[in-house]
Amino acid sequence: MSIFPSASIEEYANTVGIKELPEDVARLLANDVEYRVRELVQDASKFMLHSKRTRMSVDDIRNAFLLRNIEPVYGYDPTDGFSFVSMDVKKKDTEKTVFYISERTVNTLDCLRTQPDPLPAIETFSSHWLAVEGIQPRVEENAAEVAREEMSVESASKPFEKEEVREAAVKKPLVQHTLTRELQLYFDAVEDAVVSCDKAKGEPVFVAVMSDAGIQQLVPYFTQLIADVVTKNLRRLCVLWSAVSLARSVLANRHLCVEPYLHQLLPSLLTCVVGKSLCEDVEREDHWALRRNAAELCAQICSKYGSTYETIVPRVTKTLSKGFHDREKPLTTHYGALYGLSCLSDAAVDRVVMPGIAGYVEWLATAEDCAVKERVVQLARQLYEAWRERGDSAEVKLAGERLGAFWK
Repeated sequence: MSIFPSASIEEYANTVGIKELPEDVARLLANDVEYRVRELVQDASKFMLHSKRTRMSVDDIRNAFLLRNIEPVYGYDPTDGFSFVSMDVKKKDTEKTVFYISERTVNTLDCLRTQPDPLPAIETFSSHWLAVEGIQPRVEENAAEVAREEMSVESASKPFEKEEVREAAVKKPLVQHTLTRELQLYFDAVEDAVVSCDKAKGEPVFVAVMSDAGIQQLVPYFTQLIADVVTKNLRRLCVLWSAVSLARSVLANRHLCVEPYLHQLLPSLLTCVVGKSLCEDVEREDHWALRRNAAELCAQICSKYGSTYETIVPRVTKTLSKGFHDREKPLTTHYGALYGLSCLSDAAVDRVVMPGIAGYVEWLATAEDCAVKERVVQLARQLYEAWRERGDSAEVKLAGERLGAFWK
């Protein structure tokens, strides 16, 4: 027996003009209606389950209609409940009860008197600079940033209370970067290898860092470790060597993305290039190789990422140029600056070093540190010879005449 009574089918037939519908036909149509309704309910329940809901909505029924290419029924609000009204129908000496949805009568005049809802705003778009070189411009579109700055100015002008100072002191970052136990042990092994100055322990660790693919989460910790080690061990050559070796391994690992951390890595490498003193005994310990190694890494970073980040090469060139032109700097800094510029490019040497090479060598002649001076003079002469091979201009000849006496 169908859940739809045949009387309902007969009433539906009457609405479309079929006055006398046989009982057998009405029963067959009721069974077919039940089958179709069950199909729609099953399809609607699938939409409900995929939406992570336990209650079926009108939208689910509508989607089920659309799935079967049936025009959906319009005019039903999912927030309104349906009120069914019963009606007794007499036919062939039998009385049956039929239920239907009562339709509310709407007065057209009431609709005309009702204030219409306001039209939505027209969607438009415009372009503006969100940030330029990491600095957010003070424009109307960046009102949130402007309001935050004004708030900070107001708070700065107001004297701090003791409770406010205490609250500011115990603030913690909102996001905590947690490491797994395995990554924590891995980082501890790398840190121990960097600080221990043991080549037998450090070499296998650095080789592993160079090839491991699952240590991307440790990259910010590696850059911070390199920065801390370089800052706190400026006189320990072996530790600085380990820090530069770790930086080389991180840069050589093709599985790691180091671009977001270049701004932390470059200052540490440049410190190893132009640092005043990187060891206890400048004349006996081979800190020159450390400077050359760090300079080559800086040049590698500039060559690989210079086209993507246009400020890297100018910033590195400016730092090295400052170390070269400052006569108050020690000769060890001058050596690192010269070698770093030579690693960057021939254009950097031609633009920064060569215009004043004659005066620079004359100044070197007056330097007192003979052991270090010989290395700086030798490097300057190599750069000049390479410059002379690249071009035979009047400027090159004039510099050669002035330098002739010093090369002997």
